[in-house]
Amino acid sequence: MISESTGAPARPFFIQGTTGNLFAMYHPARRETARRRDVIFLPPFAEEMNKSRRMLALQARRLAEAGFGVLLLDLYGTGESQGDFGQARWSIWLDDIVAARAWLQREGATQVSALGLRLGALLALDLARQQKNIFERLVFWQPVMNGENMINQFLRLRLAADMISGAEERESTQSLRKIMAGGRSIEVGGYELTPELVTAIDALHGEQMPGNDCPPVSWLELAPDEGRSLSPASLKVIERWREAGIHVKTKQVVGPPFWSSAEIAEAPLLLQETTRIFQEATV
Repeated sequence: MISESTGAPARPFFIQGTTGNLFAMYHPARRETARRRDVIFLPPFAEEMNKSRRMLALQARRLAEAGFGVLLLDLYGTGESQGDFGQARWSIWLDDIVAARAWLQREGATQVSALGLRLGALLALDLARQQKNIFERLVFWQPVMNGENMINQFLRLRLAADMISGAEERESTQSLRKIMAGGRSIEVGGYELTPELVTAIDALHGEQMPGNDCPPVSWLELAPDEGRSLSPASLKVIERWREAGIHVKTKQVVGPPFWSSAEIAEAPLLLQETTRIFQEATV
């Protein structure tokens, strides 16, 4: 396990969002830099966030030591923020990030970047295309680029649970989607999945989202060992972005898929590479 360094303490507080109070944790920079730069972490979906909290906290400390302020945010209906998951909507989550960005600006931040994990990458892209110059740069960890595919993967968690429990009635992703198409919510792994949220996420396709004014992107994926390349799906998106004039750097880093592992896991090389990316951008 990575040891946790000491220093300026992180500050827990609430940000007033458009729908309710949002729990936040701010890690102030532990050394002065020529210009103040901050980073907002944009979280993954549902249970993936709980599995990722340690990695996010470790990265926040690393970046704080390197001179960056870091804001960890629980979106509406998640974590310690107000609301239930079934009340969450994509538009609310986008507004939550805008509120967090505004809080940083009031605190003196001049440039803010986003670090998006999994679905957090689509959150960052969607907001960046709606509000020009809201982020200085984007760093993605194992980004989800197809919202519909991600929802289907999430639905399979319910199918797997039904198989383990020996449920007599067999469901499928199609039958579950038919229920939601009829306007009813379903429960998956303790999370209420609403038709409104699913419809919004289904419509997100990263290949088509960025405009030519998209900020620079660093795309990091994890692999179990060295010598592997990014997936064909990832390479297709990246090629499309580069053709559109978007500056994209990619790297494969050795480490476990901590957002989906049975036990809390760490990826030290990912922390190291991410810190290097942000430091290099300030030179």
